[in-house]
Parts: sequence; structure tokens; C-alpha cells
Amino acid sequence: MRASSRISFIDDDPSFLDAMVDAVASVRRCEFLHHPGELDRLYAEQEDLLRREQQMLARIVGAESPLLAALDYFAWPGRHAIFSVLVTDQVMPAEDGVSICERHGHFGLRRILLTGAADADLAVQAFNQGSIESFLPKQTRNLGFNLRRALQDQFLHNSVERGRQLAMQMRRDRFAALESADVSNALMVILGRSRVDEYLVLGEPFGVLGLRSDGRLSWIQIETREGLRELGESLAEFDWDAPGVARVRAGEALPNVELVSQLDGIAPAVAPIEVLSEVEGVLAAEFVFDWPGAVSWRTLPGGAAA
Repeated sequence: MRASSRISFIDDDPSFLDAMVDAVASVRRCEFLHHPGELDRLYAEQEDLLRREQQMLARIVGAESPLLAALDYFAWPGRHAIFSVLVTDQVMPAEDGVSICERHGHFGLRRILLTGAADADLAVQAFNQGSIESFLPKQTRNLGFNLRRALQDQFLHNSVERGRQLAMQMRRDRFAALESADVSNALMVILGRSRVDEYLVLGEPFGVLGLRSDGRLSWIQIETREGLRELGESLAEFDWDAPGVARVRAGEALPNVELVSQLDGIAPAVAPIEVLSEVEGVLAAEFVFDWPGAVSWRTLPGGAAA
């Protein structure tokens, strides 16, 4: 999964935080803080929000209509309030960075410590003890670049951790297909092309449900060549009525069977096949659709854009 999330920066030096605004604010939604007390107030509801998120993901896994349960997750505004990464300076007058990281070491939060030259050994010790997930030297010309790279890495780990329930219920062969470099890279191309900001990878039905930057939804249906042949035969048996059904039987397109069966108001359709991996024989087709309330999904508390 890739979820909406926030970054919190804490440093007692206002000029440094001002420099960080230009360096990393475009990566995700950021909050820049000067005192641990501000951080504590922002994090007061984090554990409750993450617990609620896990409950919603569990509902997707056990639902009769997983796509509908996944849409409920995207309609939940609380996901916008979850902090995924904490970046803190080590040396501050009110409280040091390691202490802050230890105090906020809850599930679903990745912690990056910014260190001075004298803090290297302390940072290694904190990392080995599990108090932080990453550390970076603060006084370097490449801090902005290194920090952006570290943030992207922690976003990935955060998404894997928070979405573990979805991965655990996936069939082994499907999970193995997604781990293929060809398949994962091809999926990232489709998601980027469609400007998908958030997505959930589902095992049943097999595919990726994504929320696009324009508020519309993308369902990227994943199938094997063998499965496509079986689909073509099934459509003939069930008298599937959609333009282009002959292309499905010819192995050129996929039908939106799962969307039609789980979501009201979705018309039968087919979409051209994209090959994710010739070696693995994995195919995909993207279906873009609207859903009631989609506009509100792009709104954060206070009216800010996601």
C-alpha cells in the first residue's frame, strides 16, 4: 500500500527549519516544529488513528466485497492525519533527539535522527537498539538530497509495515509475481502515468486500487495468460454483454468483471492488456472510474489539498 501521510520535523533552530521547507516540503505534507511539546500535541491521536487504520485494512481482507471496503478506507479522512516519518535534531535544549524518538516509538512511525560530528557513536548505538530507523549527519552540503532519499526509503518501509495485513492474505504465487522486478516496475509506470497518489494492493480480487490526483479511481486488474483464457471461456458461458468482448476471447483485453460484481453503477467494459512480464506471463488492464464522494477524498482538514 501507499497511504496519505505526513512528516514532522523538529529542530530548535528556526533558520534550519526554513531551509528544510525548500529542501523537502514537496516530498509529502510536512509539519515544522520547534519544541517537543508541539510534537506531543500533534501525536496525541496517532496510536488511535493507526489502530483504526489496521481495523479498516482487516475489514478489507475479510470482506465479501473487498473493493467496496477499500473504497471505505479511501473515504476515511483520518488517514490524512497519520504521521509516517519523524525527523529530529539530536542536540536541542528542551530534550535530545534520541529521547524524543524513544518516546514516540509506536507502530507505523519511522524515525530519522540528524546528528552533529560528535553524535556519530550515539546515533549508531540508538540505531542498533531500535530507537531510530535512520540517521544523517546534519552538517553536510548534500543534506537536502540525502534527506529526500532517506525519506523515500522510510516511506517505503512505512507502507510495507502498515499494509502487512494485505500482503499476508495474498496467495503465494500472486505475492511472488508482485516481487518480480519486471512486474513491480511495470506497475509503477502505470501508477505514475495515471498520477495515482495512494493505492492498496489486493490479493482477492488481484489488482491495485488507486486514488488519482484528480479524485478519480483506478483499478489495475492483474491476470495471468492462463487466467485470461479461462475468463474468455467464462464470459461466453455467462453471456457477458460489453463492447469488445471478442477482444477478451482473442487474448487482447481484460473485462472489468470484479468492478461490476462488487460496485453498483459500474457498466461492463473491457480495457487493453498491458504486459507486466513476458517471462512470468503476467498481464494487467487499467479501468478508471468515478465514485460518489471522490471530490471530498482530496480534501484535508482545514481545506488544504492533499
